[in-house]
Formats: sequence, C-alpha cells, structure tokens
Amino acid sequence: GRERFLNSFNPGRGPIPNPDELSAERDEPWPSGRYNHALFDLNRDWFIQTQPETQGHSAAVRDWRPQVVVDAHEMGTDETFFFPPEAQPLNPWIWPRTLDNRAMFGRNTAARFDRAGYDYFTGKVYDAFYPGYGDGWPGYLGAVSMTYEQGSARGLAARTSAGDEFTYLDTVKHHFAAALATVETASRSHDRLLNDFYAFHQDGLNGRGAYILPRGADPSATERLAGLLVRSGIEVGRARAAFSACGRNYQAGDYVVNLAQPQRRMAEVLLTRDVPLDPTFMAEQERRRSHNLGDEIYDVTAWSLPLMFGVDGARCNGAPSVAVEARGPELVRSAAVADADAAYGFLVRPGTGGTRFLAAALVAGLDVRSADKPFVQAGVAYPSGTMILPRAGNPADLSATVKRLAAQTGAVATGIASSWVDQGPSFGSSDVVRIRAPRVAMAWDSPTRAESAGSIRWVLEQEMGYPVTAIRTATLSSADLSRYQVLIIPEGYNYKGVLGDAGVANIKTWVENGGTLITVGTGTRMAVDAALLATRREQVAAEGDAPDADAAFASEAEYRAAIAGGERSPDSV
Repeated sequence: GRERFLNSFNPGRGPIPNPDELSAERDEPWPSGRYNHALFDLNRDWFIQTQPETQGHSAAVRDWRPQVVVDAHEMGTDETFFFPPEAQPLNPWIWPRTLDNRAMFGRNTAARFDRAGYDYFTGKVYDAFYPGYGDGWPGYLGAVSMTYEQGSARGLAARTSAGDEFTYLDTVKHHFAAALATVETASRSHDRLLNDFYAFHQDGLNGRGAYILPRGADPSATERLAGLLVRSGIEVGRARAAFSACGRNYQAGDYVVNLAQPQRRMAEVLLTRDVPLDPTFMAEQERRRSHNLGDEIYDVTAWSLPLMFGVDGARCNGAPSVAVEARGPELVRSAAVADADAAYGFLVRPGTGGTRFLAAALVAGLDVRSADKPFVQAGVAYPSGTMILPRAGNPADLSATVKRLAAQTGAVATGIASSWVDQGPSFGSSDVVRIRAPRVAMAWDSPTRAESAGSIRWVLEQEMGYPVTAIRTATLSSADLSRYQVLIIPEGYNYKGVLGDAGVANIKTWVENGGTLITVGTGTRMAVDAALLATRREQVAAEGDAPDADAAFASEAEYRAAIAGGERSPDSV
C-alpha cells in the first residue's frame, strides 16, 4: 500500500506542496494505498486472519503479551485527532477495567494536547463494538488497546473545507505527542497495568460452561474454525471419545471450548450467536431513523464465527466431562481416504473441503462428475453435489492423487468397489454430469470496489487454488470474451460510465451466447440496467407540489404532519 501511494504521489507532486483537493498529488488512482497487496483492509482482518500480515501481527501480540496496544490511523481531512474514550456502542464482552484504563490514557493524552494547543475529540464516531479491529482484538487478550485517528493531509499539505491548512509534518507531530503521552501513562501506571493484566486472565478462569463445535456434515469447516480460534489464543480441545452435552450426543473428534480459561472473553465474543447492542443506543438509532437521519454505527455489527462457517455450535451451561487433546493452529487437518484401493473409484462429499478438492482436481485435469440428486451407495447416504471420480478415464495414479488432494484440502474421500447405487440416480444417468473446468475472468480496476475485487480474487486464487483472469474494466468494452465461461463483476458503481454502451453490449452478447455472469452487491446494477435480469430498480414515486395554503400552523404537530413524506424507503441491509 505504501509503495502504491508513493508511486502515484511522487510523479504528481510539484515543487511546492499543493493543498488543493483536486491536485494530482492528492488524488490517488485505483485502488489507493489503503490496502495491502491483495487489496484487503488489514484493520478488519484481526480474527479472520486471511492475510499474512495479520497472521504475523496476531502471532506477535499472542507471544509478546503487551499490556498496551495502540493502532495509529488517519481519517478524513476535515477531522482533528481522536483518542479514547470511544463512542457508543461498546461491546458488552469488553472487561470493564479495560474501559477505565482507556479513559485514563485518554485524559493524559488530552492534557498533553492542551499544552501543545492541538485539537482533538473523544466519544464520537469510533465505537468499540466490532472485535476485529487493531484496537479490539488485542483487548480481548487483556491489553489496553486503543485507536488513535489523525485527520489526514493526503499528501504533504491539505486544506479543510473551512479553509484551514495543515501539513503532513503537523500530523506526525500530533501522532508523536499522542505516543509520548501513551508511554508516559504506561510508565506512571506500571503496577496498575500489570495487576490488571493478571486479573483479566484470572477473571477468565471463573468462566462457566462451554461451546461445542461438532464436525458434522462439513468437518473441514469445523477444522478451519477450530484453528482460527487457536490463532486468537483460545484453548480448544478435541474430544477423545463420544460424549453428551446440552441434551445432544457428540462424536469423538468434535471440539470443546471450555469457558473456564484465560481467554474466556475472546471465546465468548467470537462464538456467541448474537452480541446485543445497548438498548439505549438502539432506541436512539430508531429515533434517528424516524427522522430520516443516518445511524451512528461505525461498522460491522454481526460476526458469529459458527454461523459464518456453517457450524451447528451450541453453548452449554456446563462443560462436558470428556477427555480432550489440545488443538493446534492449523486450518486444514489431513483427512484419511477410506478404501483407497477400491476398484471403481472415489466419492467426495461436498462442503468446504470438497469445494477446494474440486478446484484442485479440475486444475489437475481429473475427470470429476457430480450427482444432482442425493443417493445411497453401499448403505451410505450421500447428498446432492457429491463428486464421483471413476478410475476409468482418470490417470493410473488416481489413488495417490486423491490422497494428496484430500491432505491439502481436508476433503472427505471414500473409495468404492462398485458404481451400483441402492437408491437415487445411477452414475451413468443424466442426473450425473461431468464437471468441466471453466475459464474464469473478473472485472478489475476502477470502478470496482477494491476490497470486493481483492477478496474475490483471493478466494479463487489463494483459498481455492483456481486461476482467474483479472481484466481491466475498460478493456471489457472491446475484449473477446468467448474464451471465458464465467465473468465476475465485483461491487462497484458507475460501471456503465466506464464500460460505455459498447462494453455493456459486449457483455450482454456474451451472456446471450451462453456465458455465466456473476454480479456481486452493487455490481448487480449493471446487469439490471442492461436488462440481463428480470429485476428492476424502483424509484420513489413523486408526490407533486405541496398545497399552497396561505395559513400559519397552529402547532408543531400540525407542521410535522404537513411536511411528512409518503411511505419510507426500506432500510438497506
């Protein structure tokens, strides 16, 4: 990101820093320097840990166990400087003493800023609800973690909308002053911080209950979830035997997160199904909505990891009495291939690991078929989407290849001696189709939303190991798309302005000839406007002019009734 910023800034700068917001030195091209090499926002990746930078950050925090963590950022040019206390809503799983300590640091930083004549604000905009920020995740490990936000110069000089000018040097001075105040507070409060750090972890040991994470129908998803929890410092145990909990029966290999552990708060905040927002805060947001005002929620409000991974987890009031072995931080556990020498071939169940297996098998050139309907083979039920890999038509080393791919992906593969099915479609019927390896392209560059384009490409290339061709959006206007079977349009705005009529027509013709168009989020508008979907965008109906009554209102209620609009627009999701 830094290199991208410099590559755009240095050629555009003049001999004198220019604060004009339209100047080239302050107008970054797509995708800007905000993101890493894969176009991910690293400040929202702390517990999902998709990126190597985040994995390194989190490992360092876990190993070093700091008592104070500051995540220094920049914000809009019109803003001054932010430090805690944070705005509402606050996450209820934050340890109360942590909030007290953040306020302590904030007061000392304010005193230093007052002496220097620096403006600042607290208690607005930046809340403490989502645990995936750099000021959130370390706090659930016991640190006093805080965000410091400086109004950005977006270059060497800037001018606010009020006409005030400041420089990049000014922003450095502000961050430096905040850093000195932080070190000073930490030094003065040395004993308090160490004692609180100890008490935080002791408090976790008083936790009661446990989360149970069954491997279920998609064991590779549960394995990835368990590994992620360990990477957040949570103790996760793999059951050595079958057991019962919460009125349900579980199998050996299912996972137990005992809440009597030092990282109890981290476990609760990541695994609970719903983290409640403060009722007073919610009431205020409803009041604002009723007056057509925007909400005051800064960002994400839902992130339950079991729901995200499709794991049917349960929170039990008591921990089960079953022996467990500690789970490591690996995300993929090699799955054993049953009956690897069976005569007919292999069946691979769909799911998280199965999808990765399919991508790898197609890249390897294997003959893979899929059942559109469920079936029963040799007394075992298999769901629709199960993959079939017959030995006939595949390389002689199919067994070794399936073992290797199952180890890489965590897929569950089973060798079968015969293609005979007890129920459901026969493997040679029209309900079983051969999966062709599609050539995939996607829109890249402006006007795509960088995070959307980056995450799509990451999932395909890095998570699935499947190739994708990124085509600059403007090039789609004249590109020969006939070589591709799939085209992905990420989130973005004004595709029509970049593609032009020729580009939209090119994509429409390609779809009419059999191409599969996948649109994501706001990228769907392009498909709607091109009549590629039956969906239509609705506009608010005009109500005409208000009656021209030459009369005074007798009350505020009468006035509000007169200016009230028609039906409200639905809330966005």
